[in-house]
Amino acid sequence: MVTTVTWPAVLRGEARPDARSKPTPLHAALSWLVAAAGRDPGAALAPWVDAAEAAGPSLRASGLRHDLLPPSPSAPDRLGLNLFGTDGRLLDLAEQWSRRWLGPQAATAVAALPRPLGVAWHAGALWSAAGPRLKLYATAEATVALAPVLRAVGLPPRAGALGLGLDVDATGPLRARTYHLDGTPWLADWPQAQASRWQSVSAPGISHRIVTVLGDEKRTLNLIFAPWAPLSSLEQVARELAEEAPPALPPAGRPALGPGTVLRPAAYELDLYPPDAAHPAGRVQADLLLTVGVGIAPSR
Repeated sequence: MVTTVTWPAVLRGEARPDARSKPTPLHAALSWLVAAAGRDPGAALAPWVDAAEAAGPSLRASGLRHDLLPPSPSAPDRLGLNLFGTDGRLLDLAEQWSRRWLGPQAATAVAALPRPLGVAWHAGALWSAAGPRLKLYATAEATVALAPVLRAVGLPPRAGALGLGLDVDATGPLRARTYHLDGTPWLADWPQAQASRWQSVSAPGISHRIVTVLGDEKRTLNLIFAPWAPLSSLEQVARELAEEAPPALPPAGRPALGPGTVLRPAAYELDLYPPDAAHPAGRVQADLLLTVGVGIAPSR
């Protein structure tokens, strides 16, 4: 019988794998990202890891179960883990975690969110130099189903909005943003979007192209990968979009995930910022998300 060494014992060296215990693939992937970020969230990450372990790896049939946000050139000490749900149960975890790690204002904000039928909630946590944050996402098949949630965070339910993203820190909610499958209306007046190859870039496993709208502050062009996509697809996208932004690639090295499990891409993103005094033409920044899925790692 093999038992799992609990988080964060493996990272802290308090538990060592032996014949009867070993770190799971998700532990191994997170250990790799923690080392790259130089930031160990410690026990604050444990509830999310436990929930992710219970859900299992991302599968072809059921889609993404989680995604990992690694460090990037613009945020070298960042680390994040998001979980994907189908109902409001992740909001319960989000509220409990917020109360413990962010404080009463954050927990009250989460508790106040409506839970209409037809809305799936996803949640996770992010650690960076700015401190810990809760990450919340709500998705629906139609704007009308999402409308009560949008209104609750002060956003108008504009036609075509099929998702909401919301950050929560110790002061409460911030950075409310919407997700659109048809981003045309939101990109028409955004200068970098007109020249972007995002609409035409091709690589095996790209399943969706989504535009994120954060007021007048930012547009994000998201390439979403199917759960079977190989990591080489993300690398191909990074190369094809390199002229628009320095490529976002996984940290050096690869975690040893064990047989039957492999690192896969979840998304590749281009953040478009409007012109300012320091960047008269605006600026573009690339980012990526990863997931631990089933499969056989390619030989190198």
